[in-house]
Amino acid sequence: MTYYYRASYNFKMSLTNTIIIFGIILSRVIENNRERIARISKKR
Repeated sequence: MTYYYRASYNFKMSLTNTIIIFGIILSRVIENNRERIARISKKR
């Protein structure tokens, strides 16, 4: 029982870490796209 609880806990922790890393990458991509869009709109 203890092993199963530990495995599920590790799975939850790795899942949260993956979501956090994915969110950071997503926010950086959005910032880069925002700068690119602003540059294109300034050219117009």
